[in-house]
Amino acid sequence: MAKRGENEYQRDSSAKRSRSRSARRSSAGSNGIVPSAVVSSSSAAKVLDDTLDNEFDEGLSTLLFESLQSNDENRVAIATEDLYDYCETEQGCEEVFRLGGHSILVLTMKKWRSRVDIQAAACYALNALVNGYPDNQMKQDLVSSLHKMGAMELVVRALTKFRTSQDLQMNAIATAGNMCFVGSDHDKKRAATLFVYQLGGVPLLVAAMKAFPRELEIQNSCWLVKGLCALGMEKAPVMQGEVLTLFAALQAFPQCEYLKKATGLFMKAVLLGETGDANDLD
Repeated sequence: MAKRGENEYQRDSSAKRSRSRSARRSSAGSNGIVPSAVVSSSSAAKVLDDTLDNEFDEGLSTLLFESLQSNDENRVAIATEDLYDYCETEQGCEEVFRLGGHSILVLTMKKWRSRVDIQAAACYALNALVNGYPDNQMKQDLVSSLHKMGAMELVVRALTKFRTSQDLQMNAIATAGNMCFVGSDHDKKRAATLFVYQLGGVPLLVAAMKAFPRELEIQNSCWLVKGLCALGMEKAPVMQGEVLTLFAALQAFPQCEYLKKATGLFMKAVLLGETGDANDLD
């Protein structure tokens, strides 16, 4: 489900957001970053790129190694939110991964377990980080590392603890889902087994769908349920009892073709055993 990033789960927030790298680039000329000396356009562009690269790296390092590791929980909340900006591009994701940002995010979730805003923002950033890569070896290494550090367990724990937070539910479902569909078939099935059988993830998805019946992004959990079926989870007892919930989702959004397709594929998987491929919603 790597392509799910093209329809990213968005969420409103009043937290302070840092300007993205592209925004800084577009405003750089008016801030006097380029020296006033007469230079060729190509030289000026290189100076600007180098300056912004340094600013980007320094800002990210400060965010990861100072702000996110602060004991000031409000500073941590803002920093967790701001980290998303660095995951908007593939280059940014590579830098976050190279500096160990994924590990710091996991540690942040472990430290601030009672702060729903930090948990929601951390899931948001983790999902953006996973989605920021093309489906290649680096992405597989990232997700493998997250699994080893217990990221899936933390995401499911947040789903369990903060059932009334729409933002948290939306971001955590997206993160868990995308972590289930990276790597080899063996890797995907192992992640799906962890989510379905060991962590009891499916009832949490269904609970979120019931709690927020008018939130389309949460109702789109159908794509995750269907994908889990394609990985061999369709025989899990919990799957058999969720047909009515998915029908209710379809009735709430009758014009949503994506939801309609996801629901239909789920029905085929559970009722007829036609599981198809985990990615045939893309």
